[in-house]
Amino acid sequence: MKQVNNSFEEQEICVGCGFCCDGTLFDKAVLQPGEMENGELPPRIAENYFKTDKGEWFSLPCHYFNGKCSIYKEKKAHVCSAYRCKLLHKFSWGKISKQQALQIITDSKKQRQEILEMAKEIWNEDLTFSQLLNKLKAESLQDSTDTNNKNVQILISKVIIFNVLLTRFFKTKADFNQLVGSTVDSDAQSI
Repeated sequence: MKQVNNSFEEQEICVGCGFCCDGTLFDKAVLQPGEMENGELPPRIAENYFKTDKGEWFSLPCHYFNGKCSIYKEKKAHVCSAYRCKLLHKFSWGKISKQQALQIITDSKKQRQEILEMAKEIWNEDLTFSQLLNKLKAESLQDSTDTNNKNVQILISKVIIFNVLLTRFFKTKADFNQLVGSTVDSDAQSI
């Protein structure tokens, strides 16, 4: 199958989504070596910089994301321009239409919003999806009484279903490898 080059339509899909920026897919984004030292990062990204033995990162959600990227056409981290989710790959290869991609995004945002509203009712705090995942992991590790709560059990079920949806439509194999610290091809390096 031949790749279709619709860069304007790809941009529309990206801007309409934002899952890679808003803390839905990831809680951190990978930086290229030296981006921080070279002063190549916008100030609000640099404020959220941290380094581990596995690389250099900035925390998500991105402070330049407010429903959409506020610096889309300006200087930003390399990963911001390089990252391409599974949905974007499917569109660029003609496996789904722009309308199908936008509908998947709309449906996914609705499902995520229901989950986050349910989490807010339980814990009375605003969380991104990644923060919610981290909270649920921490609670289960502590064998918290919250995880025995019927509403938390329902929430966990919804989170699992939503995570399957994210894996099916948005997360690539490179995403998984990056999250577990495996080496990935530099062209496929992801958030």
